[in-house]
Amino acid sequence: MTAVSVFHRPELARRLTDRILDNSPTSASRSGIFLVAPRRTGLSTFIRADLLPALERREVVVISIPLSADPRIDPGEMIAKGVRSALGKRETAVKRTTTSLGIADDSVGSINFSLERIGIGKDVTLTQTLAALSEEVKCLVVIVIDDVQQVLSSQAGMDSLFALKAARDELNSSAHSGLRLVFSGTHGGKLAMLRGSVDQAFYGAPLVALPHLNRDYVERFCANISLPGALEPDAVWGLFEKAGWQPERLDVAADQLRLNIEGTPAYLQSRFAAAVEEQIMMATTEILHTLQTLTELQTAVLRVFAESGTDYHPFEATTFTRYHAALAEVSSSANAEIDIPSTLAALRGLEEGSLIWTTSRGVYEWEDPTVAEVLLECPS
Repeated sequence: MTAVSVFHRPELARRLTDRILDNSPTSASRSGIFLVAPRRTGLSTFIRADLLPALERREVVVISIPLSADPRIDPGEMIAKGVRSALGKRETAVKRTTTSLGIADDSVGSINFSLERIGIGKDVTLTQTLAALSEEVKCLVVIVIDDVQQVLSSQAGMDSLFALKAARDELNSSAHSGLRLVFSGTHGGKLAMLRGSVDQAFYGAPLVALPHLNRDYVERFCANISLPGALEPDAVWGLFEKAGWQPERLDVAADQLRLNIEGTPAYLQSRFAAAVEEQIMMATTEILHTLQTLTELQTAVLRVFAESGTDYHPFEATTFTRYHAALAEVSSSANAEIDIPSTLAALRGLEEGSLIWTTSRGVYEWEDPTVAEVLLECPS
């Protein structure tokens, strides 16, 4: 959604803000909170346009770190950069940090001290930095990290979560004003990896599924569509549901009609429905095109992965039996072979093609679960 067309959800932002800032001893949010929503359903827009302003109105210091803002930068460095930026805006906090390093010169920040010395494996830890910030602002600090699943792509990113956990434990002690951590992402499987096992920094932290846009959004969309006729909200709601609650599908369909305004308003509803259906079909076609570029072995491995669900064990004997059966259905060679080295090569190719990814434990997950749905719906 563009800035002009943002649909605000102030009540949802208020409820989440209350939960994030809940300071009761039994509040699970003190440990950190994860927000999840499917891709392209408005999660990042909600955070930027509603949640961050709602937090800021509650007189807390908010540090926003969108990890996808610059894919070239390591997620761990992005987190350190966000904390450095918050510290750099407050000279007194910088001086407190330099004091911990034994630097007493008043000209810190420009000469004797570089904020680049803050981060994982550097002179100043994130805990020291955030403690100095807390001492100056004398209020709760809230760090909001969007697209947090990106940390899984680097060791520095994972280390940063443990550093933030240490900072949380320190700042939530009686000596400071407190730290709240909000992590958001669009991949439930990846978020589960960050909170679902005892060796993770935020094991057991609450996961909140962000509700999809409701009928109020559709009502406003229909009321402001700027077409030579009206759309029926009930019919558009059905299309919106079919499109996976993705506002972009409706927006693009409306744009197509605006560029082609010939015809009578009587046919507007059916033409709009056809345009939305086309958007859905285009997304499916794009996935099918990607699947058609795979090798026969990659196709067989991916199909077995899709059919296995969460019970996928790539190198077990029973899985190889299924590989052989799947390969026989797609292979032009009657004697196609598959073994551990070729399976590994196929899996690496699927990772390089951004179809799957591997956790630090060697567990395979979908980059986009929609691919599995399309694959299972299509004949071999």
